[in-house]
Amino acid sequence: MVANYNVMGVAKAAEVIIAIQKAIAEAKDNDDVVLYKNLSLEETLTIPADKNITLNLNGKTITGTDNNTTGNFYLINNNRGNLTIVDNSAEKTGKITLKATTERNWNSSSVVVANNLGTVTVKGGTIKHSGGTSMAYGIDNLTNGANTVATLNIE
Repeated sequence: MVANYNVMGVAKAAEVIIAIQKAIAEAKDNDDVVLYKNLSLEETLTIPADKNITLNLNGKTITGTDNNTTGNFYLINNNRGNLTIVDNSAEKTGKITLKATTERNWNSSSVVVANNLGTVTVKGGTIKHSGGTSMAYGIDNLTNGANTVATLNIE
């Protein structure tokens, strides 16, 4: 099943994050959330625990801006869920990018996709961090302690 996500007519950044977060929340197991417009985000997009969804970039771009001055920032936080990222467009131009605006030295991280005790599978698209701070990661596979597992598959 496909949960189509379309932000046509959504003008404010806060409304965009609410709309896509709602699409993810309403997605059923194994649903695709398909982008139909480029997105600009300044907040974290969270994949909740026990969700099993596919984010189809569909040739579109999610552009993130990390304005944090302290603390970690995750553009997409897979919080104990199962997230698959694909780009099913003919052009294969889908991407997720992030740029930090403040150097936080080695005190906190800026991450495009944080995999927090879940499973992330990348089957297509580009994941890029454009820097701006010392701890800038494309994908951070977080286990946060002993006897925990986070899985990253790149196909």
